[in-house]
Formats: sequence, structure tokens, C-alpha cells
Amino acid sequence: MKTVEWNGRRDCDLCHRPCTKTLYDARTLFGPWAVMCEKCYTSVGLGLGTGYGRKYKLTDDDRYVKVAG
Repeated sequence: MKTVEWNGRRDCDLCHRPCTKTLYDARTLFGPWAVMCEKCYTSVGLGLGTGYGRKYKLTDDDRYVKVAG
């Protein structure tokens, strides 16, 4: 399976804090997509998968790698 890496910004679009161990690129309850930290995704994320979003985990070598969605 091909490894998919996140190469975009690493700050949450909603709370503006850095995403730490987990980063989400997903749709929100408000409609638009956003880069979100775990806390914000839990509050306003709509889900994972095609048309909903992706979840990335931070690796030991400071890369975000897709793990779901």
C-alpha cells in the first residue's frame, strides 16, 4: 500500500493551535473542509472516508502519514 503524507500546514483552522499527534483534513458541521486538531475534529468533524475526510498520525520522523479515510 502506498504511503500518503500530509504536506500542508500543521495548525488547526478552527482553534489555530498546532496539531500534535493527530491531524484531520475533513468536512465540518458548517460545510467547508478544515485542517483540525483532535479536539476540534471531535466537536465539529463529520466523519472519515470518501467525501468526508482523512486522518493523519505524526510519525517519529516528524511526518504526518494517512491512517484512515
